[in-house]
Amino acid sequence: MLRATLGSLKAGGKEAALQSLVEVSNTWNAVFVSEEVVKQDNARWAPDYPKLTWGAQSHLPPVLNVWPQYELIKKGNFKQASGDLQPVYESEKAELDKRLDELSTLLEGLTPRVEALQ
Repeated sequence: MLRATLGSLKAGGKEAALQSLVEVSNTWNAVFVSEEVVKQDNARWAPDYPKLTWGAQSHLPPVLNVWPQYELIKKGNFKQASGDLQPVYESEKAELDKRLDELSTLLEGLTPRVEALQ
């Protein structure tokens, strides 16, 4: 959705950019509550959150706060929003690539074990 948002911003599509950005992470939630509530909600998904939650038992991706860029787009400041979102997109892409590589390595290691069971 970040890629779609960046594409919409480049094309000057305000509504399309907002619609795709609201689907990033927990941004949909920000439409209904204040930014402070969103920050608090995002914090509880962090691996170092002090209270044990189901999320602490897994490897969740980072939760993004792109609400400031959502507000920039609403105000028509596409250039700044795009500039802010580009590194977020690159970071998310790198994180997903890393996770896919790790999963691929895991599956390649398991394949001989599964074949041995057959």
